[in-house]
Amino acid sequence: MLTAIQSDNTYLFLHVDKRVDLDIFLKQVDSTSFKNLVLLPRFKSAWGYAGISWASMEGVKAALKYDCDYVIFLSGADYPIKSTKEIFAFLEKNNGKSFVDYYKMPAPFWMEGKEINRIRKYYFFFRNKIFEYPLPPGATGLPRKILNFFFGLFLAKERKLPEGIVPYGGEHWVCLHKKAVHAVVDFYKQRPKLWRFFTYCFSPEEIYIQTALFNDGDQLLMASVENQTITLINWKNKNNPSPAFFDFDDFDRIKSSDKLFARKFDFDAQPQLLERINQELLKNQSE
Repeated sequence: MLTAIQSDNTYLFLHVDKRVDLDIFLKQVDSTSFKNLVLLPRFKSAWGYAGISWASMEGVKAALKYDCDYVIFLSGADYPIKSTKEIFAFLEKNNGKSFVDYYKMPAPFWMEGKEINRIRKYYFFFRNKIFEYPLPPGATGLPRKILNFFFGLFLAKERKLPEGIVPYGGEHWVCLHKKAVHAVVDFYKQRPKLWRFFTYCFSPEEIYIQTALFNDGDQLLMASVENQTITLINWKNKNNPSPAFFDFDDFDRIKSSDKLFARKFDFDAQPQLLERINQELLKNQSE
């Protein structure tokens, strides 16, 4: 994926999960000539954990230092489905706009109470396991019950956002114009207590940026945010909290999409799909 998106006019701000051996990764990076690759500070980034938000914030802060016009969030399982030339043309055509999936919480398409509990409850992570407080009715497991009792001695049973803050949610895979990046970073710097509040939410990376943008108070900024993503996501199973992997049979769907990127791919299991994307969709990589 890094090889596919690199160019002279692109910086690659890369976060590598702190739980993995960095040396193994660096050996592979050293064997490839990457342009403008910047390694970010590393955090433990288990699914649902605030480490992903910390890494994302380090990325947008770094992008400001390098005076980037746009910031696009991608995971290691993503891949471009448009050439670099087409991606640049899209951003130039839509210069000033940001592309962010967003909705005001709680959203009607979530099970009642399930989504808003990501904010109202406390979530702690220990040894890659999630512990929530308070526990839901009928929860089992003695260790969780002991922790629940312990937390109950000094924590409120329901958390509340600071007054005036309206929560928003959406996909993490956003495309931010630099004025939106400035707004998110300023929001972060000016409201450290709110950042700490989100540290104990579940999957805060799907909440924080949207909340920052739509509580900024800048009407022009909010009007510049398109409620859509530039990433095709494979939600084959709507009841699964994680997207499905694309397979070879999905190529026509990928080809006909107007999105710039797609997720998720298993590069080892589907090498023929990746090769076909390279040959048919990314063949014109000149800028």
